[in-house]
Amino acid sequence: MLAGDAAQAQRILDQALPLATDASDRAQLLIHRARVSLLVGDGPTMLPVFERAIDELAELAPATAGELLLDVVLVKLYAGHPDALEQAGRASELVAGAGEELRIRADTVEGLACMFSGQPERAHLLLGRSADLIRIGGDPSEIAHLMQHAVVGLAGVEQYQQAMALCRRFVRVIRSVGADGLLPLALCYLANTAYFLAAFDEQEVAAAEAMDLAAHLDQPGLLGYARACRALAIGVRLGGAEVRDELERSLTELDVGGMTVLQGPARLGLALSEMANGDWDRATDRFVELADFMRGIPAVPGVLHWQADRAEALWRSGRHAEAQRALVEMAEQSATSGPWEQAALCRVRGTIGAPEDADGCFTQAMRWHAESSSSFERARTELCWAEWLFGAHRYDEAVERVTIVRESFVQLEATAWVERADALLASIPEPALQQTPADQHDHVVVQAFGPLTVVRDGVPVRVALDVPGTLIRALVAAGGTVRAEELVERLWPNSPDGVGNARLRTVLSRARRRYGAVVVRDGAALRWADGVEVDAHRFEILGRRAANLGSGEQAAVVAREAIELYRDDLMVLDRSDDAVMVARERQRQRYLGLLDLLAEHEEKAGNLRSSADLLRSAIERDRLNETRYLRLAELFIDMGHTASARQALHEAESVVGELGLAVPVRLTTLLERC
Repeated sequence: MLAGDAAQAQRILDQALPLATDASDRAQLLIHRARVSLLVGDGPTMLPVFERAIDELAELAPATAGELLLDVVLVKLYAGHPDALEQAGRASELVAGAGEELRIRADTVEGLACMFSGQPERAHLLLGRSADLIRIGGDPSEIAHLMQHAVVGLAGVEQYQQAMALCRRFVRVIRSVGADGLLPLALCYLANTAYFLAAFDEQEVAAAEAMDLAAHLDQPGLLGYARACRALAIGVRLGGAEVRDELERSLTELDVGGMTVLQGPARLGLALSEMANGDWDRATDRFVELADFMRGIPAVPGVLHWQADRAEALWRSGRHAEAQRALVEMAEQSATSGPWEQAALCRVRGTIGAPEDADGCFTQAMRWHAESSSSFERARTELCWAEWLFGAHRYDEAVERVTIVRESFVQLEATAWVERADALLASIPEPALQQTPADQHDHVVVQAFGPLTVVRDGVPVRVALDVPGTLIRALVAAGGTVRAEELVERLWPNSPDGVGNARLRTVLSRARRRYGAVVVRDGAALRWADGVEVDAHRFEILGRRAANLGSGEQAAVVAREAIELYRDDLMVLDRSDDAVMVARERQRQRYLGLLDLLAEHEEKAGNLRSSADLLRSAIERDRLNETRYLRLAELFIDMGHTASARQALHEAESVVGELGLAVPVRLTTLLERC
């Protein structure tokens, strides 16, 4: 049913229900009918039938009543019923004494209800717990039903990495049991989740495989969904008429396959592909169509980000009053939004708001992006900022921004957006493109991992914790460029006009005498001198590239190169600067992610000892992550090292106790295996 023709399933179930005389059989048919209602959209009209059955079963078979109520809660959630969360709690009570699989479903549904109700923290807790249990295993068709709602819920609270991990695990499970009928659905979810992480290559590959399988299995609805996911991965970066044709075709296939409710990605892809091409009138028309479509389906937070894009398209096509109304509407709904949507909201405010507020809006957007997942969205914000700076005739700063963002788009293979960046550079007056010369005869390396050190022609000089050293630390923390006025305010708050800039010139001169021409003034900004190599910058580029590649030998090669640069925490001696501490934690998390990526790669390659060593390295940097201990224990069990596995599990127990968390079922299961 999940992977087949929903309309056909509806017809079969509606014929079978009147013939069911046994209460238990009828209850099971109603459970399946409730699930089909989510796909065909007739849930609200069926609610009285479902609710009467629940009342009848509540006394006789509470677990069965609870099972049906869980599916009814899903119907109510997507139909916008106000009592869905309350009913989810009742369903959890009814299934409290049932088996583990049903309790997992209760956590999943209640977590989804919390997400819809604006309770992201509780939603994350419940959905994370259910996701861990789903990974343990069970009937593939039942897990498929649970997984799709867990993934939607995790995406709804912007936990895209966790959603992606769940999708990848489920694809592996399906392959291992040969349940080919479910594989297109799982691959579609994997592709859709990859979009939110800007993992466009993985999105395209997963969707292409889903297309081939759906065509082979005669699943027209899922063929359309997979086609939309693949075209979205291409269209968002490249645009083009061919992509539009594919997206239009997917809309038809979804309609024919009885899965019209899944047309959102295709409609979003049509709008974004026009934005990539810079055709704002056509983009606006597409967003109007998307808005009309979204009015007919439930607004799931965090699953389709489009309102900010609609406002931008309206503004750039000259429909300013409509753009402002769209911005107000988005702002009114932003109270429970996650980092992605908050960043997009700030980006649009910077683009279409009051000029005096623009810098603050874009700066705040970048702060939100630091907590979000999509490098592509961050790059789009940088481009909007550069375009605004150009419009304000602040050409030096525009060059700075667009140069950074162009590299990001190149790494993402977003050709249409690279062309937009190039067009902006070409339109900037020539003097603003001139760079400040550096000492060309010196080879300079800034080593930021460990004690901050400048190495000039092989001679290391430790950077002092004083004001000239602050210039070097500020550039490392900011990624290579810092606005002069921001640094003045940071070093000498509330200094009179002109005094701060005079002091900054003096400090720059002192830094040059001590470290050479490492930092230079370039218009309104400070940046690295030409030719300066910074290990932290190289690490970040490699880390993003490895994350974008996702898996495979190439990702592992890039990850290893990045890890070799990470000698110690970033600027380890500086323990007082907030910007440094934020940058240090960001790089530390990137390093941990690379270790996890390599550990998974080594495990797949059968190098269990190497995988275990990598996990141990990650644990040394992040002791309070119980999942790594569990992964380590599984590796030791597979290697036959029972004592080591037991030790890892006891360490996990200690961490869980220290954090005040419930003992994961997975931990108990592994202890039993030992």
